[in-house]
Amino acid sequence: MRIMFVCHGNICRSVLAEMLFKHYDINKEFIVSSCATSREEIGNPIYPPIKTELEKHNINIEPHVARQMTYLDYLNNDYIIAMDYQNINNIKKIIGNDTENKIYLLKHFIGLEEEVFDPWYTREFAKCYQEIDTCVKKLYNFLIERK
Repeated sequence: MRIMFVCHGNICRSVLAEMLFKHYDINKEFIVSSCATSREEIGNPIYPPIKTELEKHNINIEPHVARQMTYLDYLNNDYIIAMDYQNINNIKKIIGNDTENKIYLLKHFIGLEEEVFDPWYTREFAKCYQEIDTCVKKLYNFLIERK
């Protein structure tokens, strides 16, 4: 099963979710990636405050450079997990309609249809880490149960 996390720039929220999911997926049962809906940060690494949060929690940090989502990404992934509604709108501009119903907000997996705030603007990196960590754990358990 393939999971892709998506946010605006692929340097904060989506890459944080990717690294956390990989951390919980000890047996490597899933193929996990992340990407952006914009081109603004293409080629950039994980944003330093996000990297610091991952390091604080002893989460393995794999090499990462931001990239933009493509239509092929949509075809090749089973779940596309967006951080906010603007991401979903931008994904639909890239792919057209979600005919396979595989696009979800991350908070959907904790029973909410709410957005994950962008720490780029709020500067609340620790709070963002906690929020995404809670959601990723639920998503991981949901997917394990579906296997």
